[in-house]
Amino acid sequence: MADQGAGIDEVQIRVQLAAAFPLTVHEGWHESVANHFSAAVSDDSVMDGSGAPDPSAWAIHGQIHEASLRARVLHHLHPPYATAVASLDRAEPDYRE
Repeated sequence: MADQGAGIDEVQIRVQLAAAFPLTVHEGWHESVANHFSAAVSDDSVMDGSGAPDPSAWAIHGQIHEASLRARVLHHLHPPYATAVASLDRAEPDYRE
C-alpha cells in the first residue's frame, strides 16, 4: 500500500479502507461479533458535528490514530471466544460447593 503518513489525501485513505474489507475476509477475520474499522481522513480530532466519530470507538481507535499518523485505517476485532469471556459475570466463583 502507499505511504500512510501525513498528507495522504482522503480518496487514497478511502481506497485503502475499501481494500481492507476483502483482506479481512481472505484472512478469516470476519467471523466475529461486532468487528469494526476506522479511517482517519484528517490529522485533527474533531469530536463535534454530524461527522464526529462515536465516542466509544474513539476511545480505542482515536488513541492509535493520534499516536501514529501512519495508522490511517484500523480494524478492531471481537473474536467470539474473547467476546464470550469478556461478557461473563465478573463475580468471583465459589468453588467450595
